[in-house]
Amino acid sequence: MNLLSAMNPEILASVLIGVLVVLVATVLKYFRQPYIIAYLLAGILIGKHGFSLITDEGVTHIMSEVGLILLLFFVGMKTSLPQLVKNIWYPLF
Repeated sequence: MNLLSAMNPEILASVLIGVLVVLVATVLKYFRQPYIIAYLLAGILIGKHGFSLITDEGVTHIMSEVGLILLLFFVGMKTSLPQLVKNIWYPLF
């Protein structure tokens, strides 16, 4: 039995995306580009429009939802809560 065929496809996809993101991010760091471009390029390369490494639509849908959650989380980490509250309430008063 092949080790890759015995693995859960979601776990294999997660590992594959993680490794590719690290490799692409390392290259883009040399060119001083943001990491979001690494995530987008990794998704394009792995998906059906790239090398077709992941073709299952269910796995692709799950991984895209996880990626969107992580993107929103990291954007939220860069946002200052006091500044956000100040900007929200300023027009009302």
